[in-house]
Amino acid sequence: MEKISFIDHKGKKILLYDFSYTKKSDDVIVLIKQAGTIAKKQPPRSILVLTDVTEAHYSVETTQALKELAKENTPYVKASAVTGVTGIKKVIFDAILKFSGRDIKLFNSREEAFDWLVVQ
Repeated sequence: MEKISFIDHKGKKILLYDFSYTKKSDDVIVLIKQAGTIAKKQPPRSILVLTDVTEAHYSVETTQALKELAKENTPYVKASAVTGVTGIKKVIFDAILKFSGRDIKLFNSREEAFDWLVVQ
C-alpha cells in the first residue's frame, strides 16, 4: 500500500497520510511533499484526511514541514484527524494546530479516526 493514498472507508474516500514507522527525516519530508501535492489537486473543502504519525521520526525539519503542510492544505480539507501522537509529539501537535489554525482531531487508533471522519 502506498504511504500517501486514498482509502475507501464505509463508502467515503479518505486521504491517508501514512508517516508511521518512517525512520529518516528525509523520507518523512518526501512523504510530506507528496501529501501536499495530492491535496492541492482536490476541490476546496473536499478532503477527509487521516494522518498517522505512529513511531514516525521527527526533527526540527519534519516539524516545520508538517506545520507548512497543515497550513497550505487548509483550503482543501473538510475534516482532519491524526493518530499516533504520544509523548513529545503532543507538544509538536499543539504547535502545528496553533501555526495552522486548523481543528485537527486526535485519536488513539486509525479505526476510531476513520469512523469519525466518515460522519463529517
